[in-house]
Amino acid sequence: MPSRSQLLLIPLAPALIAAAALAAPAGAATHTATCANLQARLNAASAGETLILRGSCSGSYTLPSGAAFTLEGATGTPSGFDGTGLTDTPELTSAAGSGVGAMTLSHLSFANADVTGSAVYLQHAAGALTLTDDSFTHDSTTAAAPVAIEEGSAGCAAADGRSLTVEGSSFANDTQNPPVASSTGERGGGGLEILIECGHDPVSLSEDEFTADTVNGAGEGGGLLVVDADSTVATVTQTANSFAGNTVSDSGAPSGAYGGGGEAVVGASLESTRERYTANTLTGTAGATGTAAGAGLALLGSGCAAAATQSTLADDVLAGNAIDDAGAPADAQGAALYAGPCGPADTSIVDSTISENSVTPAAAGGLAGIDAAGPGAIAIDNSILYGDQGGGELAGTNVAASYSDVCSGTAPFAGQGNICADPKLSDDGAPASINFHETATSPTIDAGSNALVPVGLTSDFYGAPRELSGASGACPQVAGSVDIGADEYSPCSADGPPKLSKLRLSAISFFAATGGGPTSPGAGSGTTISYSDSIGVTATIELFSVQGGVKRSGTCVAAKLGATGARCTLHVAIGSFTHADLAGANKVHFSGVLAGHALAGGLYQVRILATLDGVPSNTLKTEFDVF
Repeated sequence: MPSRSQLLLIPLAPALIAAAALAAPAGAATHTATCANLQARLNAASAGETLILRGSCSGSYTLPSGAAFTLEGATGTPSGFDGTGLTDTPELTSAAGSGVGAMTLSHLSFANADVTGSAVYLQHAAGALTLTDDSFTHDSTTAAAPVAIEEGSAGCAAADGRSLTVEGSSFANDTQNPPVASSTGERGGGGLEILIECGHDPVSLSEDEFTADTVNGAGEGGGLLVVDADSTVATVTQTANSFAGNTVSDSGAPSGAYGGGGEAVVGASLESTRERYTANTLTGTAGATGTAAGAGLALLGSGCAAAATQSTLADDVLAGNAIDDAGAPADAQGAALYAGPCGPADTSIVDSTISENSVTPAAAGGLAGIDAAGPGAIAIDNSILYGDQGGGELAGTNVAASYSDVCSGTAPFAGQGNICADPKLSDDGAPASINFHETATSPTIDAGSNALVPVGLTSDFYGAPRELSGASGACPQVAGSVDIGADEYSPCSADGPPKLSKLRLSAISFFAATGGGPTSPGAGSGTTISYSDSIGVTATIELFSVQGGVKRSGTCVAAKLGATGARCTLHVAIGSFTHADLAGANKVHFSGVLAGHALAGGLYQVRILATLDGVPSNTLKTEFDVF
């Protein structure tokens, strides 16, 4: 194996091109594009080709009609699209009046556009459209979502074989202001809007991050807006996505309706598993008469005569979401979740935790938890709905709960197996920590019903096994009753510490990203940190600058010019960030950006430490270079 110094001597471009060629499918052509020839390369691309883009390109580019190839950012360089200077044109769009085919956009960055319309607009005509490990950051748009995908633009023939997959991508610090009603009557999507025109087309999102995206003005979906415009009800499948710190403001139209601070789904069924909706906000204005619906998640009907939707939330966490409606707080409808307002919309919430959501100011008519406004049924099973502030926990005309921690006043909500008690979770009033583990005294341990666990739901929010006995205290654990809530208590891992192992980096030498946060995918930049954790807890990832020093009185100190003495290595702390670990394998992308600044060139050390109830794990360490 070559040493670090030998690795740095390898010519970068040939190595990258060779790696890309090895990764391409057998028989598929692979070509490299630069910003100067990108449009020509796009126009000439053949079906199945992989086009590797090197560089961050300014300007507007168009995908050809029926595009059926892969456009991929080069590893080791910030590759993608820089919208600086654009006004009326997008960074990337499909050809006017036509759509792309079996297209993949991978490891690309899209940033800094300030445009009328969308920064990225894709019509999808046929085949599988995939966005994977892309980043969309600091794009500001007027009258349209920063990223808009029109799913099924060329008709609804099943033979077109359309499917849409968005995975491992980041939508951060994007802004839409103000939104304008589309042809469907909906408006919003501060990070991404998906318009489904063919209900039979599969749509899935997994391990994506929607962070600090904003819709300024009455609209829906601060992070994500999904609209089903077809009479056939589409099912959107979502797994392990994060919606954190997104906002919809009513400042643009104080008499309008607005909702879905984290996400809004209109007219479609949602299958959501291990999703995180935390610290999303609906912000009203003084004197506003608008209706604020679902700061975390809003499930909205597309019309009272529309076909039935059936949505399921399993292993989800909705916490710390807030409605701030100073003008009419009684119109705050579901700081955590809103389901309605009309049409036959059924929602099942199972093995989930909904806690510490709020309405400000407190109002008798406000709903801080769940507002089931429509005639559809709401079923709450094996779930926690407790500790929401400033308004009621639950309201609706057709609501049932069983084996859940849900109160009606100071008594358990009517239904078999329900309790009404403080769940005593580890977050201790800090929902942004994402630490929703039960503690040894949680009344929710072994209090659920195994019969109500959906088929195939074998792990909890953190990835730990379900249906473990919390009473045995023996290892390995024996099967028991499922816990109430998104976390499954593990006495084996609780009063022993987490154990970390198998640390590796996808790249030990890389460029830092030019924007975003520490975990933004940052196409063509940064490194992916992989490691294993024995249980699902919050890990802290610390970064240190590695510098040369000298020994002074047994201590390593910074070496000044001309200093003499025994040489030593000094590790200077420069910052940290956290990651919500799963039990088992974990991956987190480090972009090379801390506190909004890219790391300067040099040698760095990364350390990973996890704690449970104040007991630390072992520490993993390794080093990397930044170009």
